Parts: sequence; C-alpha cells; structure tokens
Amino acid sequence: MLAKEMPMCLELAFRPPPGMRFVGTELAVAAYIFNIAGHPTKCLYEDSHVDGSRLRLWSLRPGCELYDDVLNMVVGMCTGPNSDNSKCT
Repeated sequence: MLAKEMPMCLELAFRPPPGMRFVGTELAVAAYIFNIAGHPTKCLYEDSHVDGSRLRLWSLRPGCELYDDVLNMVVGMCTGPNSDNSKCT
C-alpha cells in the first residue's frame, strides 16, 4: 500500500511522505506506534538499554530529532537473534 492510500481514519502523529510503501503488517505497526490516541509513555519495546516508549519512538517521524538510543534499538531489532533480517534491508 502506498502512503497516499493509507486510510484517513487512522489518527497518526504524522502522515507518511508520498512514495512510502507499506508491506504486510507494516501499516498495523506504524498505526500502533504513531497513533495519537495512544499513551505517550507506554512501553512498546522492552530493552534494558533504551526507553522504548511511544514518545521516544516518535523521534522516528520525518523532521524530528532522532535519538541515538532509538536508532540503536531499531538496528538491534533488525540484527538481533530473533530478527527477520529480510525485513530490515
């Protein structure tokens, strides 16, 4: 699904830029993380080295300051022992 096809009923903290594609469960994951109705301090990813709250993950939005620990967390999710590396390329 292209970003322009994303349902407007999803109340997200941002709308994806044109040309962004969502494959498989990516739309559901994005809607869960960037849902403006979600509690900002809710922990969405548990890691002893990083705050995996919704608010911290919102730093992944276009135009926002990106926190190093959040970027490291995403890289760890893509390269860790339980990752499906094909989804992170």
